[in-house]
Amino acid sequence: MAPSLRLDQDALLAILERQMAVITRQQALAAGVTRHALRHRLRVGGPWRRLLPGVYVVATGTPTILQQEMAAQLYAGRGSLITGLAAARHYQVRCPISDFIDVLMPASRRRRNAAFVRLHRTTRMPERCQQTGPLRYVPPVRAVADTARGLDKPARRAGGRR
Repeated sequence: MAPSLRLDQDALLAILERQMAVITRQQALAAGVTRHALRHRLRVGGPWRRLLPGVYVVATGTPTILQQEMAAQLYAGRGSLITGLAAARHYQVRCPISDFIDVLMPASRRRRNAAFVRLHRTTRMPERCQQTGPLRYVPPVRAVADTARGLDKPARRAGGRR
């Protein structure tokens, strides 16, 4: 008889607490949430909302900036770092508000921009980062440099061509 996958409520709650109520599809399934239960939770008016492909927030209403940053980092995958204006704001640098969160990720990863996330592939990932809870930011100098680099480019829609 095949082992049954049961919901591990403790594991699910631990992930949600650690990641500010943001979870990936993979994490939810690994914690025992079935595909049917996932669809049910993501239904219109349900308790979960899709923020990005395969990334959900377990809350109704508007997600916080930190929840959006968490979702962006989870979407970009392991080793990714928040950069640009979001990282500059983290370091208390006065800068304009952006509708996007810029995320640095290894060049080998294949993901596309989505919703409020702009992905930047690089072969020069910073060796160090600033970690605040589960969020990881590029060093301040890199944040400012990436912000400045992005200011001279015309605005691009997330998910669009480069």
